[in-house]
Amino acid sequence: METEPQNSKINKIYIDFLDSLSEGERESFLEFGKNKAAQLPRPPELPLKWIEANFEELAAQWRKTPSGVATSSKWENDPRCQEWLDKIRSLGFAAFIYENGSRDKEREDFYKWANSKNLIWGDEL
Repeated sequence: METEPQNSKINKIYIDFLDSLSEGERESFLEFGKNKAAQLPRPPELPLKWIEANFEELAAQWRKTPSGVATSSKWENDPRCQEWLDKIRSLGFAAFIYENGSRDKEREDFYKWANSKNLIWGDEL
């Protein structure tokens, strides 16, 4: 039985990753990858191929940036998800983020994620 070459497996995982992103997130990720490629001592001649070959490490780094934080899928399975969506709807996003008296980074990240997925006023989980 023939097995798929490693390159095609990486390519499929990479395509699935890109497909999981919104258009804006995809643009942000690719721009992030191009910037990282340009910073290398010997920048690749084909930066998009380099991004594809290194996307897992790049995605992990990108998710730590403000643009990438909103893509975290951890929120889908978070037990607070529905409760927090309801709070955003009733309080408004700013009051939700500052409900405890100061800016709550975790709630802000949740809001960005939920808003990017159109879960607050649109789609249901």
